[in-house]
Amino acid sequence: MKPTSVVGRMRTAKSKKSNLYIILWYGLIMLKITWDDKICTHSGNCVKSLPSVFQVKDGKFVIIPDGAPEDQVRKTVRACPSGALQIRE
Repeated sequence: MKPTSVVGRMRTAKSKKSNLYIILWYGLIMLKITWDDKICTHSGNCVKSLPSVFQVKDGKFVIIPDGAPEDQVRKTVRACPSGALQIRE
């Protein structure tokens, strides 16, 4: 995967299966979060429930990996109604 941008400690990269690929480091735990804009219904649940992590900036979806504790990130990803947000471990 070729990185498309780096914001702080956040790295995003394009992939064929999803538009956003984030690796979150919590101590020794690594979370891989994918977001697929093709199945996203843009309900905004993630942005509303955890705006310190999930944001829209300049019309683009952005994930700030160190914006909240791991359990809050997991809870928000699980609540994604379309399944566009996924955690891969």
